[in-house]
Amino acid sequence: IYENVKWDPDVLIYLRADPSVCMQRMNKRGRECENDVSLEYLQKVHEQYEKMMLVANHKGIHVVVINANQDGESVYKEAMKAIQDIRKTK
Repeated sequence: IYENVKWDPDVLIYLRADPSVCMQRMNKRGRECENDVSLEYLQKVHEQYEKMMLVANHKGIHVVVINANQDGESVYKEAMKAIQDIRKTK
């Protein structure tokens, strides 16, 4: 997928969450549109994102990985810190 993009960003911020955590969060939300999403599908999506980040890294794109298995507030704080750090280097 990523290989088809015609431009390269300077930085990617990847919120990495285990598929099982994504499934738990989807079940907790209880959205009807997410009812038929299987753990197997989430695992496949996760694998593709992991590959995409490797390709980006190989291309010299800075990939910032944030542990999205944490609670929302922690993910937010870590993402905001990453954005501030990125801004300092630009």
